[in-house]
Amino acid sequence: MTLVMNPATSASVFDMLLRMFHQYILSTHKSKYTQFLVFVACSVGLPFADRYLQYLLSVTLSDEYPALTRQACCAYVSSFLARADFLDQVLIEKGLHILLTWVKTNQPTASDATLHNLIAQTVMYVFCFTHDKLLEGREDPAAWFTTMGFPEVCLCPLAMQTSLASIAREFIEVVEQLHLLPATSAFDCATCYAAVSASAPGPGMLGAFFPFDPYLLKRSSRHVDPLYNSWDGLASASGRAGAGTDGTSCSQSDNEDDQMLASSMDEAMAGVLHSPAALAAFAAKRPAAAATITAAALLHGNHRAPSSLGMTPPAAGAAGAPVGSVGSIGSMGDDEGEDDDDPHPEF
Repeated sequence: MTLVMNPATSASVFDMLLRMFHQYILSTHKSKYTQFLVFVACSVGLPFADRYLQYLLSVTLSDEYPALTRQACCAYVSSFLARADFLDQVLIEKGLHILLTWVKTNQPTASDATLHNLIAQTVMYVFCFTHDKLLEGREDPAAWFTTMGFPEVCLCPLAMQTSLASIAREFIEVVEQLHLLPATSAFDCATCYAAVSASAPGPGMLGAFFPFDPYLLKRSSRHVDPLYNSWDGLASASGRAGAGTDGTSCSQSDNEDDQMLASSMDEAMAGVLHSPAALAAFAAKRPAAAATITAAALLHGNHRAPSSLGMTPPAAGAAGAPVGSVGSIGSMGDDEGEDDDDPHPEF
């Protein structure tokens, strides 16, 4: 089904979605499905996807936000760029270029060392999923790879030691098989393999959080699957776990959410949500989407969205826990029956 929205009001509707995302979804620990409403909305057109990416990057790279808010945004950058199949080469390269440039021009400090490591893992993760698209049409892929700064940021010992071993190894494998390191490079794959730590827990508590991992709800998946980039590893495709086949099962509450999210996405796809007022009414009547919003609202009070959306960002010293603070990330608790032992089953 093709998304049909009134052009005159689609921007304001998207503003509402971003406001909800910033206020409630971003700070919810391991949000499972609600964020896919934004994912689907971004597929309306690249300007929406670009706007969402700019928002995520602006929070990730701004020292005005708490560390965990920035790390959470970085996790969304990673998963969005890797999984949104509707993104083009230009937009993916833009996101990676901004991240690589920031790491190269900002020395890690005690307060943001974890973020530096998480960004390096993000770049590796995105490249593993999108290297075909990124390298398409380039006369000299190896030169582009080096000019972008991938070796400097991702193939250093620190990045290898602090990233999830599955991601680091897959990145090295892609680089090696595509011959992206010239013989004169100061980096070599054998040294990188040796530096990978099998016991590394990942950079920070959000290092193993991939918010747009395979979507497991059956009814509403019809809206997500056509937009989704499933894992097709370069040399290990036989070991991949595609969308909905990673061994995770759906609970009864997930099935209830599925029915409601399916209806929610149907309404959006039909163009019913044509104004901020209609979207607000939708959020109020759809428990699947509103459950996260209601719980987080109780925790965080009257937070507002970033100034880039025409609103004032939450101040770190404001009443209540700031979005992304220790008091909000992790406050919702793990989902019942969720397995945290395998942080990313697809690699």
